[in-house]
Amino acid sequence: VAGSAGVIANRVRRGQAGRIPLVFRALRDGLAGRMGPPPAGGDTTKVLFITARADFGGGPEHLWQLLRHLPGDVLPHVACPRDFPYYDRFSELVGTRNMAEIPHRKFTPGALLRLRRFCKERGIMVTHSHGKGAGLYSRLITLLTLIPCVHTFHGVHIAEYSPLTRVF
Repeated sequence: VAGSAGVIANRVRRGQAGRIPLVFRALRDGLAGRMGPPPAGGDTTKVLFITARADFGGGPEHLWQLLRHLPGDVLPHVACPRDFPYYDRFSELVGTRNMAEIPHRKFTPGALLRLRRFCKERGIMVTHSHGKGAGLYSRLITLLTLIPCVHTFHGVHIAEYSPLTRVF
């Protein structure tokens, strides 16, 4: 509840008072325990969560916990590699129809084009990427489709990169 007051103050400071009702909806849903998969039909926000790994690790675990506690008006979709154990866990939460496969920690133009098609076919409204590989996919999806992107950083590991790659 205290965190919501800070979010509301930040919305006012940014001139986003029109978004304050969303904060109250999220608070209401959280207090009422309305989390998890959305009910069938209704007014939902279709979100594609993207992670470039689904094996053991903090990033996939973070995404799994997030998916388990979503408010009921979010219809989640997941793009990730077919790695053990999280691909199956994500599939159980969102359904196999709402899954898109991408390569493990690797960018390919073909995977980008498949994600673009997936977003258009499913009516995705927002992408939410986790980690730098997924961030590349989601930002390019935004450029190709104008679907807004939210990115969650999961560590910055640039010490082993070349100087040019670090700048990029």
